[in-house]
Amino acid sequence: MVARPGLSLTIDAREFRQGRSQQEILRYSYRRPNRARLEILDGPQRGAVVVWFGDERATAYRRGLRLFKLRLAPSDERVTSLRGNGVVTPSFDALLACFADRRSRVTEGPGPRVDGIPTVAIALEYAGFMCPTDSPFDRDVTRDVLYVSSKTKLPVLRERYAAEQLVERWQLRDLRLNSGLTDSVFR
Repeated sequence: MVARPGLSLTIDAREFRQGRSQQEILRYSYRRPNRARLEILDGPQRGAVVVWFGDERATAYRRGLRLFKLRLAPSDERVTSLRGNGVVTPSFDALLACFADRRSRVTEGPGPRVDGIPTVAIALEYAGFMCPTDSPFDRDVTRDVLYVSSKTKLPVLRERYAAEQLVERWQLRDLRLNSGLTDSVFR
């Protein structure tokens, strides 16, 4: 088996929508251009795994029950979070591409310490548009803030707001780049 560069990380996710909240711990693996795996380690769907191979379908199964697989759209609510995040969401490629065409909507400044790590805050301001890969539940999002480590330049926290209300918070940890992901990770 040949290992290829990719990334893997753990996401402590907290989301809010219509008076409800959801908290999950996720393990995410991604290899460009078209391999992603999301496993729910803790939360309401604990043990669920979703794998995507770059097409219009994702494969979902319960850990230990790989024999019983579902093939469905990566945005299907059966394999997404409370706010519609799924297997392709943790890759920031589409988000950054969306705002590359809207540079006037991007600001940068000092951020807070996150687990003792000094950060830079990169704020992405929505004004009358949505990015193509945004969930329908994100229509109320007005600001997306990525906090990037001042030292490593890697993201450590993501917060999304509807006006001043926090609607999503992802703490990113155990981030490993070029982690040598083999094809077996994406099965």
